[in-house]
Amino acid sequence: MSGEDRFFEKDGDLTLRYRIAGEGPPVTLNHGVGSDLESWDEVVPVLSPHFTVLRYDMRGHGGSTKVRAPFKIDAFVDDYRALLGHAGFATTHFVGFSLGGLVAQAVALAMPERIEKLAIVASVSGRTPEEHKTVRERADNLATGNKVGHAAKAAAERWFTDEFIAKHPEIVAERVRKAESMDPQCYGYSYDVFASNDFVDELPKIRAETLVATGEQDPTGTVRMAHLMAERIPNARSHIFPRYRHSLLGEAPREVAGVLLDFLKG
Repeated sequence: MSGEDRFFEKDGDLTLRYRIAGEGPPVTLNHGVGSDLESWDEVVPVLSPHFTVLRYDMRGHGGSTKVRAPFKIDAFVDDYRALLGHAGFATTHFVGFSLGGLVAQAVALAMPERIEKLAIVASVSGRTPEEHKTVRERADNLATGNKVGHAAKAAAERWFTDEFIAKHPEIVAERVRKAESMDPQCYGYSYDVFASNDFVDELPKIRAETLVATGEQDPTGTVRMAHLMAERIPNARSHIFPRYRHSLLGEAPREVAGVLLDFLKG
């Protein structure tokens, strides 16, 4: 079972949508920018027989409050800390995808006593100057009013392999549609968080056993970044999914689920 929608009101001005399914040790799943908790739909059935799975929409995303004012990554961390308390979990494994993987790094640094194992999937750290410039330009374009839909359509080829686009245009179109449907201000503020943060110098402080995974052809969370994170985090290893690009949850969710299950149970 995937769980039913629940809602947590934080501080009277922010509501977070979340779901809980399964039983066993808690594990939290956190999505990427322009997405929502449904991005984990094909992963949850693999994990829920072994774990109590908590997944949620970050502020500005999905069914959570549309926050139309700039915020920093600390807001994502504080939201999660409050949700974890509301759910009654003292500790949890934490899995983050893309922006969620950046939040995962921040969470592991901010509340190490509450994170058991950490999985960082298709995420970023140690960007080169050119990578910083590229992601900053995308964030600035979104901030100046360029349509999210245009950015999403342009991103589809970074997200999916060519053969998947040819074989499953409906899945690609649905992913683009989901990004297009997001509030433009919320998308822009969230993407700015993604563009503005890099924890490469803080990674040696992460105490949790960590898996860093990405696609072999991911132009965002590159193989170089994955290996760098695994080298800098004291108790970490990397896993590279052959040939895939960024959208591992859209193109290879069962492969991702299998690797996560082995890591979390191991």
